[in-house]
Amino acid sequence: MGSYLVGNLFAAFVIVNVNETIFYSIMTGLCIASSLFFLLLKQPVYQAKSIRQTEVISWREVFDQMKEKRMLKFVPLIMTSGICIASNAGIFVPLLTITMSNTLKSEDWSEQVTNQHALVALSVLGLGEIVGSPFYGRVLDRFGHKAIIISCMVGIVVAVTTVIAYVIVFKFYMWAAVAVCFLWGFQEAGLGVFLSCVMGFEFTSKTKPFAVKNFVQSLTVFAVLFIESTLTT
Repeated sequence: MGSYLVGNLFAAFVIVNVNETIFYSIMTGLCIASSLFFLLLKQPVYQAKSIRQTEVISWREVFDQMKEKRMLKFVPLIMTSGICIASNAGIFVPLLTITMSNTLKSEDWSEQVTNQHALVALSVLGLGEIVGSPFYGRVLDRFGHKAIIISCMVGIVVAVTTVIAYVIVFKFYMWAAVAVCFLWGFQEAGLGVFLSCVMGFEFTSKTKPFAVKNFVQSLTVFAVLFIESTLTT
């Protein structure tokens, strides 16, 4: 969430000053450098009474968990979260840049400047997640599952309606782009909070539900991004 906000802002102000080759080289270097920090992690220190065996999960156990009647109720919601992730990853930047080119024909904007404005707008998506996570967490703690489900549904409807309205107007306004990204991040946070709580507390195993979530979500993201890559209009 915070990394999405800071990362997009950083990328926005770097890309306008360098060409794309240098930009991607810088971002690749940062990814490698950040990954190397994992080498500095130390083994956790456990007290004797709290030592537990690590639960090793097989593929069969993951599929068995996924076929359980209780888990099947949440699979569509997990897929919805995957669709949301794939949408902001594969659609928002092209949508924003295309509407910029259609709206600002008289402006002499380079591709770097266009990408900069798109990334600035997308950084607000991270802000929406930062604001949405404690909001939905508070709703869940105070009012229970039913309240957060209803609020998540309302959030999804509002976010999708805003995106559809933006597509219908098909003109770039910075305030509209910011509103679309913020509302999308806000509702995405609700799905994340609800799924994390359900996977962590509503099943006997504390690891298998998250394995199912990661598997279904990742597969959905891959499928939706593949479909998005074939779109031409």
